[in-house]
Amino acid sequence: MKKSKKSVRKDTGSKAFSQKVPKHHHCPVCGMPTDLDKEVCSKECEARFKKVRWGRVVPFIIIFGAIIYMIIRWIYQF
Repeated sequence: MKKSKKSVRKDTGSKAFSQKVPKHHHCPVCGMPTDLDKEVCSKECEARFKKVRWGRVVPFIIIFGAIIYMIIRWIYQF
């Protein structure tokens, strides 16, 4: 018979292993832990985050505008 392998969590011997991590979230740009009241960790990440966000918004606006344009053309076609 085969023995089933059980997942055993190894104790590292440090107290940090059993301590709770304070509530936080991670910077969406670099992944560093940040406070709950901050969206990003630094001014550099804030600039990069705004640039990336704008890069995602522009195509959405273009596609939305094209859809509205096609609907208006379709309505006035008849």
